[in-house]
Amino acid sequence: MDPQNQNLEHQSGPGPIVDPPQPVNQESSNPGVLNPTDNMTMENSVGANSLDQNKVNANQSQQETIYEKTNSFSVIGLICAFIFPLLGLILSIIALKQTKERQQKGHTMAIWGIVISASWFVMIVPLGIMAGLIITTASGIQQKARDEQRRSDINAVSGQLESFNAYKRLGYPVLTDLNNTKWRNTYLIGLDSLTSCDPLQQGANIKECMFGNKPKPNEYSYQTWESDGVTPCRINDSGKTCPKFTLTATLESTYYNNVENANNLYSKNSMQ
Repeated sequence: MDPQNQNLEHQSGPGPIVDPPQPVNQESSNPGVLNPTDNMTMENSVGANSLDQNKVNANQSQQETIYEKTNSFSVIGLICAFIFPLLGLILSIIALKQTKERQQKGHTMAIWGIVISASWFVMIVPLGIMAGLIITTASGIQQKARDEQRRSDINAVSGQLESFNAYKRLGYPVLTDLNNTKWRNTYLIGLDSLTSCDPLQQGANIKECMFGNKPKPNEYSYQTWESDGVTPCRINDSGKTCPKFTLTATLESTYYNNVENANNLYSKNSMQ
């Protein structure tokens, strides 16, 4: 070591300890320059804000589209109001509610759909009631007319049987002879062949009908009795006669249902 330097060091003695100079970060020391990390953070924040704004804009656009378009139920309901009033009424009511809630177009059409559908019901219900009354009345008139014919037929056959009895003085024919066309043409000359047919039996190809042995709907019946009027007389012995008979027709209407015609039966008994 140089003696001069040794002397100087000896004279000055130990000095204070000084920290070595630190390197200066020019980027952090300069407030006008951004740190790369800060720059990336700001870019991410801006991107997130941009995405959120895009979602908001999309939702607003979707809502505006919903609000601006015409409600489909209002259109369909108005069309159905002319064809299927009940369906049109239901759809129009739904459309009226939706147009208010969603602020959609078609509110007026929904109202017209309700009005037109309701108008159909206002007209159809009275017309249906009137039609039902007309059908019921017409049916009752037809039934009464057929019952009148039944009464007339029974009376006509009874008159012919009384004429037969007055001519022969033997009594009344058995069922087998009454249902025989040849016997009818011989002894019941004035009797129309269709008089033996109930009105509901008559048709284009029906010329005559057979009497049944007991009352039932849509068929005339002929029953023969012994002198007591209770014991059945033979019905299959052709050429034989019986002291009493009962002719019966079953009526449709209750118009004649009284003491004389119990259970809707119109009966005519022999005179003797």
